[in-house]
Amino acid sequence: MDQMDPEGLCTARLHRDHCSVVHGSFTKDLARMNRNMKDIMILDNTPNAYMLQPENAVPIKSWNGEPDDTELIELIPLFILLSKVDDCREAIEKFVSANQCDI
Repeated sequence: MDQMDPEGLCTARLHRDHCSVVHGSFTKDLARMNRNMKDIMILDNTPNAYMLQPENAVPIKSWNGEPDDTELIELIPLFILLSKVDDCREAIEKFVSANQCDI
């Protein structure tokens, strides 16, 4: 995120220390962000991390340092769609359905 957002426009990030343990899994509860759920999304490679708000989740493959990884580039259409909707969950649902992502 530091490289993607050098200007600090994304003002809040959840890390492991923000997680709760739910059914033995580390889970990020977006409600802890104190923001309207229509304005918040999670991009994560672990479905357990977003099990509390799957409608706000964009699944992504794990990154292991491969220089030819294009996963974030493939999300550009989603980011464009997000700029055009009032509720991010609408864009996420359309994108995930169209790309057959598993949430």
